[in-house]
Amino acid sequence: MGRKICAWLGWILAAILLYFFENNTGTRAVLLISLLVPLLSMGCARMAAKRMTVTLQAPESVQAGESIRCKAQAHMTGWAAGCSAAWVLTGCNRLTGETFETEIHPDGRGDCVFEVESRQCGLIRLAVSCTEVRDWFALTKIRRDIRAEASVLVEPALYPVVLSAEPDNGACSREEGGNHRRAADPEPGDLREYMLGDDIRRIHWKLSEKLDRTMIRESVPEALDMPALLLETVFPGETDPEAMHAAARGLLSVSRAMAAESISHAVFTADGTGTVFTEVESDADLYEAEQQVLTAVCTVGGTGTGTLFSRETEDIRFRHVIVFSPHPGTDLSLTAERQPVTLVLPPFVPFAGAEAGIRVTTLDPADAAIDI
Repeated sequence: MGRKICAWLGWILAAILLYFFENNTGTRAVLLISLLVPLLSMGCARMAAKRMTVTLQAPESVQAGESIRCKAQAHMTGWAAGCSAAWVLTGCNRLTGETFETEIHPDGRGDCVFEVESRQCGLIRLAVSCTEVRDWFALTKIRRDIRAEASVLVEPALYPVVLSAEPDNGACSREEGGNHRRAADPEPGDLREYMLGDDIRRIHWKLSEKLDRTMIRESVPEALDMPALLLETVFPGETDPEAMHAAARGLLSVSRAMAAESISHAVFTADGTGTVFTEVESDADLYEAEQQVLTAVCTVGGTGTGTLFSRETEDIRFRHVIVFSPHPGTDLSLTAERQPVTLVLPPFVPFAGAEAGIRVTTLDPADAAIDI
C-alpha cells in the first residue's frame, strides 16, 4: 500500500513537471486525470465501505464427514464497482471446541462459494467478515467489520448397539421373591438425631417426644426404573475434538438403540451452571435429546457434568447411570454412592484405573455392546 502511494505521488510530480515544461491541453488533461481519478476511486471505496452488507448462506444440517457448501455475498451500490475487499472466514464447533480461520476470495461481483470440512459432530458457527475495503488502485484501505453469521448442525453417523441386562451389582431381582433393595440403599424408615440445618419437615414428632430428643427421618432418594445417559463436556485441560465427537456419537447411538427397544431413559448434558435433561419415551423425545446433545458446549475447567448431575439429582436414584466422557478424569464418586455407574470412554483414549464402584468400558463402533 505504501509503495503504491509513493508511486502515485511520483507520477503526480512527473505530471506537474511535464505541465510546466509543456503547458498545453494534453499536459493539463494528464495532470487532472492523475489527480481526480485516484481521488474519485478513494471516494467510491469510502461509499462502498459505508453501504456494503454481507450475507452468508449455509445448509441447516449435514452428516459428519460431508463438506459444508456455503455462499457469501457482498451487496454494494453501483459506486462500489471495481472496489475490492478482504474477507475472513472463522468457524467454531461448540461441542468439540475445534476452531479455524481462513481467507476467502470473492469474484468481481462480490460472490464467494466455498466449502468447509465437518469431521466432528456438533453445532458449527460460521462467520464471514469483510475487514477492509480497497479502492480501484489499492491506494487506500478502509477498515470495516461487516459480518454475517450462519449455523450448521453436523450430525454423526450412528452405529448399531447391542443392549444387554445390567449386571447384578449387589442387587436382588424382584422375580426372586420379596421386595428387595440394593445393599447400599438406606432403610425407608432410617432415623437419626436432629442436626443444625436439617429440614424440620422431616422431624419424627411422636418418636422425638417418646425419646425426649429430636429425631428426623432420613430422606430416601426416589427410585426411577430407567437408565440415565450423561455426556461429559468439561475438559480438565486442552480439548480433544476427536474424543468429544466419539463420546457424543456413542451416547446418541445408545440412546437410539434404547428408543428402538422402547426403553425409557433420560439424557443429561451440562450448560455451564447446571444440567439439561430430556426424558426419552417417543420419537419426538429422541429428536429433542439429539438436538440437546449436538448443541451442547464444551468448556475447559469448571465443574464436571458428573458432579453437577449428582448435586441436582440428590433425591433421585436411577437404575443405572452411563457416562460418556472424552477423558477418564470425570468425577463420579458422588453419583456412584446411590446407583450403579458405568464410565464409557472412546477406544483410543488411554486409561490407567477406575475408582472403586465404577465400571469403565469402551464402545467400539465396529462391535458395540453395552450393559444397561
